[in-house]
Amino acid sequence: MITRLQKTMFLLWLFTVASTFLFSENNDLENRKPRICELIPDTWIEYPAVEPAIPLDYVLESIDRTGYALWGKEKDVKAIARVASPEEELVPGSGVFALRLTTVTQTGPDTFSSDEKDLRSYLSSIHAADVEISKTKWGEYPVFSYTATICEGFRARAAWVGLNSPNGWVVFVRLIPSSNQHEDELLWHDFVTNTSQLSERDLIRAHGMEMHEGYTLYSRVSEGIIFFAEKRASDNTLAVMVKPGASHIEMTISGVHEGYMGTTWKNGEPCTKIVGSITEKHEKGQNIIDTVITVLTKEVDEFSFDLNKSSHEENTVIVIEKAG
Repeated sequence: MITRLQKTMFLLWLFTVASTFLFSENNDLENRKPRICELIPDTWIEYPAVEPAIPLDYVLESIDRTGYALWGKEKDVKAIARVASPEEELVPGSGVFALRLTTVTQTGPDTFSSDEKDLRSYLSSIHAADVEISKTKWGEYPVFSYTATICEGFRARAAWVGLNSPNGWVVFVRLIPSSNQHEDELLWHDFVTNTSQLSERDLIRAHGMEMHEGYTLYSRVSEGIIFFAEKRASDNTLAVMVKPGASHIEMTISGVHEGYMGTTWKNGEPCTKIVGSITEKHEKGQNIIDTVITVLTKEVDEFSFDLNKSSHEENTVIVIEKAG
């Protein structure tokens, strides 16, 4: 018979192993993270889970005071970040992508609150010439882009990318041009044409979830969270435990739902969806993330963790769902 002490020691061991796996800078999870995770500011809750078709030496530089994220060669993005705003830009050695969330919203699977008619009207008002407008999709993400000559031969290039978010969020992307218009044209064309949605497994990772049987490691907060879901075979009781990696992180659960994986990866396997909000407190206030975490449910003879909340850290959450 497994004693409470043995259960506690096992949980401590599992948490240590999982924490090492999740939080080490050189671990396999970090090495397998999709590139987009390295190109998005930590403050962005939503972003397109894509493989961006941009040069491999392009890196992220955030401009907190303007909300812009820059993708470009390190020397170029750092130079642009030093000026007041990307609107007061230097001419970089190579084209630089400037991204930010915008007031334009996504109104449907392929539509935005501003349409082609609105865009043409605006470009006409600033006497733009040689206007080219296109619509495409990066997997499920709609993309509405244009290029136009707006002054003295300067070619403007920009796009809106819908995030398929319940809030209708859209990312605005524009290219800060270099002195080489031909290279800029190729760079932009490659970006719009060849960026692609991630595979299902990488899509899950891009949303901060590394899934294993019985637990999911969530990395979209500073110290990470481990979500456990186990089902006892003898009576079909489901036990869920949420264990944040630090005391300043809390999870409020609003629902626990059992189902089956509908993805090609792990298709048909039992899973548990944990619905709620994550609060991460910091010196300036707190961040709240509404989220749904999926765990591959593990069938067990006995639960690997103690169901008595008092034996865990104060911010640990335990939910027990009895069959029937």
